[in-house]
Amino acid sequence: MDKKLFFDTTAVVDYIFKPKKRNTIENMIDKERNIATTKYTQMEIKKGYLNNLCLLYNKLSETNTLSAICNYLHSISYTPYRKNRNILSTCLETLADFFEQNESSFEKILTHLKSLTTPDDETNKRITSLEEILKLLNNPLNDFSNKTPNNKHCWNCTDAIIAVSAPNDYAILNNNTKHFNPICKAINKESITYQDKTKK
Repeated sequence: MDKKLFFDTTAVVDYIFKPKKRNTIENMIDKERNIATTKYTQMEIKKGYLNNLCLLYNKLSETNTLSAICNYLHSISYTPYRKNRNILSTCLETLADFFEQNESSFEKILTHLKSLTTPDDETNKRITSLEEILKLLNNPLNDFSNKTPNNKHCWNCTDAIIAVSAPNDYAILNNNTKHFNPICKAINKESITYQDKTKK
């Protein structure tokens, strides 16, 4: 495959931590190894997946029962912890500028998502959040902050943020074409998956 690849968060996690999926993704990388991701993805991994590995390590020292560990694993995910105000503040300050600089792209995504005939719950949340963020951008006060509901709206737009971040000549590598395909279509970018190739 001769494509430059822009990794979404899950693709980065799978490539680094899951050997089977790493092999599949490795075969998709072009010979010049043109791969990239966004700082937003790096933040998600640091405050989500890696943070949970540390929590799991600590949990293992507290209990000897497999059932307790399994229950704990079900209670966490590798999405970022959203109550960390310092992280949210830094992230949202940067995102406020990013949304302003790419307002037209987010407007195109919003318009296309609203045209879908049967959007799922996640897409509906994304539509609502994009509407609120774009409305906020046109507010003279432009009160982006680390308080709700702004943080919730930003998290709901993660896939859109990653897609807009990708250079135009990169395909966005993901395992969630249901959500990335319409987003990418709206801004004339390519969504490509490795998910089906790893299933047996």
